[in-house]
Amino acid sequence: MLKKLFFEITNVCNLSCAFCPSTQRKPCFVEMRDFEKVLREARGLAERILLHVKGEPLLHPLFAEFIRLGEAMAARFEITSNGLLLEGREEALLSPCVAQINFSLHALLANGMENDSDKRDAILAFAQKAAMKRPDLYINFRLWDLDPNMGIPHEGILAELESRYGFQIRKVDVKQKKSFRLAGRTYLHFDTEFRWPSMQDPVIGLEGFCYGLKNQIAVLSNGVVTPCCLDAEGEMNLGSAFTETLSEILRSKRALEIQKNFANYRLSEELCRRCSYIRRFSLKTLKAQAKKSACIPSLPRN
Repeated sequence: MLKKLFFEITNVCNLSCAFCPSTQRKPCFVEMRDFEKVLREARGLAERILLHVKGEPLLHPLFAEFIRLGEAMAARFEITSNGLLLEGREEALLSPCVAQINFSLHALLANGMENDSDKRDAILAFAQKAAMKRPDLYINFRLWDLDPNMGIPHEGILAELESRYGFQIRKVDVKQKKSFRLAGRTYLHFDTEFRWPSMQDPVIGLEGFCYGLKNQIAVLSNGVVTPCCLDAEGEMNLGSAFTETLSEILRSKRALEIQKNFANYRLSEELCRRCSYIRRFSLKTLKAQAKKSACIPSLPRN
């Protein structure tokens, strides 16, 4: 079983962030019949459904209806949002089928909103309300904009978090620790900014490992199924989730070939050869995967 199925219900966003280039795909909102089809086929296939790749999921006019359908079908959702569209959607977000909500606070920083107290306080107030009403709900405040050479950015939003939750972090080394518990199941998560891979990027290498098709797949808002949540343009198109079944797509020749090559520490797809995210996997992780597959002849020394 896959751990995650990323399901992009819309590729439209209400913000414009430099770290998240706009998709070249046409603006799209998933229709109810297509959402229900994917949700039904995801049962028994994925542990959790993440309603995000590109776009802002709370922009979808059927967001609350999607959540209610998920509740009826015993789905487990994870939501990633910039948190600016909470009004009118709180009931849906507090549904028992929502297991985790990630607030991308770095999106506020990227749009000069870090000191906008109205927007900032609305997010933090919702998080504290959610922690009281749903103590089992995981809430992650994400600051994924760290410059490894600059240290922690002490903008107003971080200062407000420190004030509300009574903590202070002087130094963060994301290689050692990224996540800090604030209270209950509410966490502050740091990371460095990552680059979305593009076919216009130069080739980085032909060897590497990824969890695509092993732990995750993604369904884009136009129905395209891809092995990875970073394939924002659907370059590795495995098929359409709206016209084919997910099980058929995962058994396709291309999908099986990608899996086989990952297991042998090979990058068969052109986009994978240009993806810098693969460098985030430690040598320890690669060795563990090599041991499991028992078919990787050698690994790099550094």
